[in-house]
Amino acid sequence: MIAAATGMETIFDRQSVLDMVDGEVDFVCELVELFLNDIDAQIDTVKQGVSAGDASVVQKTCHRLKTSVGNLGGTQARPAVVELEQLARSGTLTGVEPLLDQFLSELSTFNSALHSFLSETRG
Repeated sequence: MIAAATGMETIFDRQSVLDMVDGEVDFVCELVELFLNDIDAQIDTVKQGVSAGDASVVQKTCHRLKTSVGNLGGTQARPAVVELEQLARSGTLTGVEPLLDQFLSELSTFNSALHSFLSETRG
């Protein structure tokens, strides 16, 4: 079964992603694997940008992540990425800590959902 009935669709909207690619599960799995292979580096870049006070790095990285997370059906994670991107776009990282915590939490939950998807579809 591809679509879980566990409420995970609020974290990972599998059906909308599958609909975008005409139900090609293998293609979605490839996209998910590419995302998962790169996400840790992207998160590290955001953390380093925050530590260095580099709003530009945070904004650019979040912009890329926003697109990837959105395309992969990250319905809960995307707003956290957008919020962090918007703060960084303002040129300041003042008050970033709660947004960064939310960003990290939502991406962790999304990543878990993607791993579950791969396990369910690839066995």
